[in-house]
Formats: sequence, structure tokens, C-alpha cells
Amino acid sequence: MKTFRKNIFLPLIILSFSVQIFGQINIDFTSFTSYSGNIFHSTSSVDDYIISPQLSLSYTSEKSYYYYTGYLTNLLENSQYNRRFNKFGYEYFHKFSENFIGYFGSNFSFRKNEELLNYYDYSQLKGYTSFKYYPTEKMLVGFGGSLQNKNFSNEEAWNHTESMIWIQNSLSLPTRTSLRFSGSFLYRNFQPYSIVDESIYSQSGRGKWMAQSMNYEELSSLWQTLLSARVAQSITTKIGGYTDFSYRYNPSDGNPYELEIQSFSPIDDYFGYGGLNWTTSLKYKFNQNLWSKFDFNLYNKKYTNRPVYLYDFTDNIWVVDVNDEYIISDSNRKDTGYSLEFSTQYKFEKLFNKPSNLILEFNATYFNNDSNDPYFKYDDISIGFQLGFDFQK
Repeated sequence: MKTFRKNIFLPLIILSFSVQIFGQINIDFTSFTSYSGNIFHSTSSVDDYIISPQLSLSYTSEKSYYYYTGYLTNLLENSQYNRRFNKFGYEYFHKFSENFIGYFGSNFSFRKNEELLNYYDYSQLKGYTSFKYYPTEKMLVGFGGSLQNKNFSNEEAWNHTESMIWIQNSLSLPTRTSLRFSGSFLYRNFQPYSIVDESIYSQSGRGKWMAQSMNYEELSSLWQTLLSARVAQSITTKIGGYTDFSYRYNPSDGNPYELEIQSFSPIDDYFGYGGLNWTTSLKYKFNQNLWSKFDFNLYNKKYTNRPVYLYDFTDNIWVVDVNDEYIISDSNRKDTGYSLEFSTQYKFEKLFNKPSNLILEFNATYFNNDSNDPYFKYDDISIGFQLGFDFQK
């Protein structure tokens, strides 16, 4: 842990000094503390307290944006699932004309888990570009793409490159209504990985000897499309809301990060499922500093390459046949669920007459998931409190 702290804070100190020399520094510290009654989202119903501090530094010049984000996720009782994440990035923006702006950026990030899940450790290099075009004052057309390379230090088979292209159209109406339509296409290509084949041979009078051969395999490439539509409405000066509908079409082989029958994966990979998602939100603004919000989410997911395995809830074991193979009761896991969330936030502005804010936020969420896999029929209540502080200099 001491080595990790040095690895985090040394780049932060260097970045802080460089930003102070060349321009304005922006600091944002947030700490989120919550209780979850079901951290694995399964029938196991393991509860825990989660503390997640996050630090962000950024610097914005006339045409450039530098940033750093780092956070820790700490579970008090199940510390084997703790993880750490860091990201460094740079973005350049250029105004081609009054109604056409381009953004070009790249970032480097890495994630570290505890020893139990260190095969999920990765580093990622990403480049991206996006453009905003305003045909009229009330319309925005956005489009762009990204290319990223992700390497898993302890699981060579998962190394891959992923590309995405997207387009979005937003329209503001005189009725204080805004419409947004978007579509994206994603493609993931896994890199070949090596497999050592060892064979033991025996010859009379010479004992045993071993031969090795190197073979290469590669996971199947994955692709999917995501379509979404959103309608937002300002009802009064204090009340506003939106509803968002999306559909994820995923014909590929599924999430490679699910290890055999393991019930818990810290990576909820979007290539692991397809289906529908509906979110609606209503927000009430009491004044400039205080607001409250209700969010409702309804989803239907069909998991790909994720069979339903038979589970014995009496002995809490996965059932196997005479050949010691897991028994499959259905070819694909299918979930339907919803969540309800209430949140409220208060912001103290200009502390000590400085350009700074102190933000206090509370939220409570109820989850309910129904599945054709009985092991993943669950509900969960999560209660959290967030303390945030941002400062500009």
C-alpha cells in the first residue's frame, strides 16, 4: 500500500506544480460512503459498507484541457474486492467556425485489484475525437469516434483493441422541450495469446523427458450497436425532468470476463448482454443551492454466452453430473429489473469568499432483479452520503 500511495501522489505533486506555473488549477475532492445490503447482486445477500474517495485535478487553457482522476473503492468487511483506479488525460479543442467545433484527446488509465482478483488488473490507452456542428441555434449535430487498447497484465487472453463511432442529434423546441437521438457502433478485437503445450515422453533406458510447443489462440471478435432517444422537459422554473429509452443489440459471443461459473465479476462488461433500458427522472429545484430528484430505471437484459447453471440452495453448491460437469438448466440468463432512487443535494457556494463549493448529497436506492436464473433473483437497498469540495485557483 505504501508503494501505491507513492505511485499516486508523486504524479499529483508534479501535475500540481506544473499547473500552477502555466495557469489555473482546478481541484475536486469527493468522498462517497454507502451501505449496500447486497454487494454481489445475487441471492447471497452479502452486505457491506463502501467508502470511495475520489480526487480530480484539471487545467483549462484557451484551447487545451489537462486532467487527472483517481479513486479508491474500499469495502470494510470484504476488502478482497477493493480496487484502485487512475486516469491521466489531455484534450485539445479547435473552433473551425462559429458553428463547428472539434475536440481531440487521449488518456491513459490503469486499475489495480487485490490479489484475489488481480487477473482483472489492466492498463488502457485511449484516443478519441468528437465534433459539434450547429446548423441552427436550436439544433446540434455531434459525431465522433474512439480507439482504445486495453492490456490485462495477468490475463493475456483478454488483451484487445476496441473502436467506436457515434452520432447524435439534439433539438430544442419553443415548448422548453429538448429532444436527443443517438446511435453508436462498437467493435472489439482480441489479440492472439500463447498457450504452452507440455508433453512427457518416455524412452527405454533414457528415463523421461519433456517437450514444449507454443500454440496461439484468439477469442472471437465482438460487435454491437446502441440506439437511444431522450425527451427532456422544463415544466416550470423549478421542475424539470427527462425520459430516456435505449436498445442494445448484441449478437456477439458475450462477456469474456465471466470465469466459468463464477457468480461475481467486478467488470460489468456491456458486451455481455443486450436488451432494452428505460430511465425517467424528475427534479425539483428549491433554490440556487438545494434540489431533490427521483429516478426510475427499468431494464430487460439477455446475457450472451452465459448459461443458467443449476444451484442447490439447501447446501449452497452448484450441482454437477456424474462426470463432474455443471448442469445447465437454460441456455441463456435473462433478467428483468428496476430501481428507484431518491437523492437530494445542498451546495455551499464561495466558501471563505473564494471560488469554491462544498457539496453535501444524500441518496437512497432500491433494486429489484427478476431472472430465469434463481441465483440472480434479488433485491437490494443502498443508502449513501457524498461529501464534495471543489476549488479553483
